[in-house]
Amino acid sequence: TVLRRGIAEGIALVGSMGSALLSDGVSGADHARRLVREILSEARGDGSGLTWTSFADVLPLLAEAAPEAFLDAVHDDLDQYKPLLATMFQDADQSSSLYSSSPHTGLLWALETICWSPDCLPEATRALARLHGVDPGGRLSNRPLSSLESVLAGWVRHTAAPLDLKVGAVEQISRQLPNVGWRLILALLPSQHAVLSPPSAPRFRDWKPESRTVLITEWIQYIGHLVRLAIELAGNDAEGWAELSEHLGPLPPAERARLLDALDSFADPNSLTTQQRLLLW
Repeated sequence: TVLRRGIAEGIALVGSMGSALLSDGVSGADHARRLVREILSEARGDGSGLTWTSFADVLPLLAEAAPEAFLDAVHDDLDQYKPLLATMFQDADQSSSLYSSSPHTGLLWALETICWSPDCLPEATRALARLHGVDPGGRLSNRPLSSLESVLAGWVRHTAAPLDLKVGAVEQISRQLPNVGWRLILALLPSQHAVLSPPSAPRFRDWKPESRTVLITEWIQYIGHLVRLAIELAGNDAEGWAELSEHLGPLPPAERARLLDALDSFADPNSLTTQQRLLLW
């Protein structure tokens, strides 16, 4: 285990050298990319999923070493009818307390790590959203949706990506996976009791921003985008509007008024069924 982790750390360190050429005339990034592709091709070739599982503890280092190669492998697997990555979620037995960990946590930490990079954020968050679709749920709090909430939080900076990239990531998820986007947006809206665990951080890359502080103006602007997307996703779903209305309290005044206006437009008693009116009431 020590030797294997040392090798993974070496690949990550070489990958962090970027375009700098080594003695053989090949860049560190190219060396890392080739090695990670070879390693993960072994995982993809094992139909049992055991190889992916065996790599769980070093996946964050491999992802940091060659983010693009790692994301390609993750998305290629999730494109399959039965993704092997689903086998990494091994904490679904609610009645057992024998296991305090699950291999999927290493996969989540790997994706969280590269989310610090603005270049990787769109595809890494999309991968987390897709993983939510194969997550059977379990005892551990480490879930793909929780990772997304931590990375894309608006009141603390857990990625070096600027506001427009974060908004774009939420929009992409909402467009491609509306159910995941809905749950994510509700989790990102202001709450009086918001508590987050910081995402896994890179060891060798300088992706982390100098400060975690977010300007109030940026936070309010982000909330505005979240409210806009929530209104679009709620559409003509009374249950969705009822759920969204529970988030009115902590919103800034302008966004609260905007949401109330949209709710008022939807809540026409003449066009709603008895059940829909009851839900909104």
